[in-house]
Amino acid sequence: MTGETPQINTTDYKVDGSVNRVQIENLPLNGRNFLGLSALEPGVSVTSFANPGALGNNFVRVSVAGAIFNQTRISVDGGTVNERITGGTGQNFSRRGGNDLHGTGFFYYRDHNMAAFPGFGRSASNPDPFFARRQSGFSLGGPFKKDRFFWFTNYEHNNQDGVFDVRNNNPIFSRFDRIHPSPLNFNLFNLRLDGQLTQKHNGYLRFSLDKNSSFAPPAAATFMPSNWQSSRNRWTQTQIGLTSALTPKLVNDLRVSYLFLKSYLTPPTQEECPDPVACIGLGGPQIAIFDAALFRIGNQNAVPTSRFPRTFQLTDNLTWQRGEHRLRFGGEWEHLYFRASLTSVEPAAITLWGVSNLQGQALRPIFDSLPASLRGASNSPPTLDEILQLPLRNFTTGIGNPVLPGPYNFDEASRNDRVRLYFQDAWRIHPRFTFNYGLAYSIETNLLNHDLDRPAYLAPAPGER
Repeated sequence: MTGETPQINTTDYKVDGSVNRVQIENLPLNGRNFLGLSALEPGVSVTSFANPGALGNNFVRVSVAGAIFNQTRISVDGGTVNERITGGTGQNFSRRGGNDLHGTGFFYYRDHNMAAFPGFGRSASNPDPFFARRQSGFSLGGPFKKDRFFWFTNYEHNNQDGVFDVRNNNPIFSRFDRIHPSPLNFNLFNLRLDGQLTQKHNGYLRFSLDKNSSFAPPAAATFMPSNWQSSRNRWTQTQIGLTSALTPKLVNDLRVSYLFLKSYLTPPTQEECPDPVACIGLGGPQIAIFDAALFRIGNQNAVPTSRFPRTFQLTDNLTWQRGEHRLRFGGEWEHLYFRASLTSVEPAAITLWGVSNLQGQALRPIFDSLPASLRGASNSPPTLDEILQLPLRNFTTGIGNPVLPGPYNFDEASRNDRVRLYFQDAWRIHPRFTFNYGLAYSIETNLLNHDLDRPAYLAPAPGER
């Protein structure tokens, strides 16, 4: 006698899916990030990035039903783990220990000999660049007391030596073309304690850590390495859960979690970018050339940036099976404290006229006065001092306090509370017909900018709304 799961869900109306442990352990998963498994579900796309840029700890971006990725909500054990955004929900449940002491270990290695070159064009100076990804880790779990209290922990380290192909696509500045290293490092850690507190109550405590760093180009394009971004993130979450079987037909599920993210995006340092030719302009203003769109050096205009969101979340759900009704009701309270610093165009962003812009008769004397490296009379790349002899087209610089929210009314503007209450019922009227209905109410206390008076010139004209 065997039993099989029905292929059609005749009770719930929602469209969802789950990835089981067998799939997780056996499917090939590039990078070993659990969010990559979201692509197994219909209507879901997943994209990976070497540098999340100003988006913080967002290396893997999940889009549901064509929606923009920052509308996807990611949660672990029912607690939100990403920024305060809403939309589709990705779930990841941590493991728990059992009655037997059991552990696993792994080491994965992949290099350029076992990976396809990510492009059709190859650099003549470095046609087969070095690449290596080393991933190692372990998991271990067991009992504190058999059948009552358990523990489980796991750790994973990812060390990747990647590269980016820098191509300036310009007769003068293509002399800077090169294959440049782009390191990426991850450390992931989880510790979970579970216990059967009484015959009716089971609880757990979990702590998770995600610490990573990378050095890579900004999302806009692959410019010169001095214009790249150095990213450092430290994400922690602490969560407590309590499941109570109040009666055989009444179950309550409580979750309390605290999330803290430290995210830094800075210009590269001398240690990260030691090559004086590849890292020309390091630490200086961003310099762009008007006729060489892919050539940029100096500090990228969105760094340094830092973000420190803290999220406290309380969720409670009650499920009651009453006859042919499966009733669920509960609520969620989420408190956000957000503090950030966004420095823009520091110290400046400069655009210089290009060599091809100086070919007219009136500008010929300027062209003739340029160094040989800019006039094409030399095969060596120009130095920074020589580049700065190109005439100025325009420049911008950032001013003011970079703190976000702004310094005015900071204490109020940096906090937001979300409250959501709901009720739903799955009423099985007939074995072949289930009627689902429900009602939900949610409120955001500080989502919109309401603490500043609107200037008079933005007020509607008399008689208009």
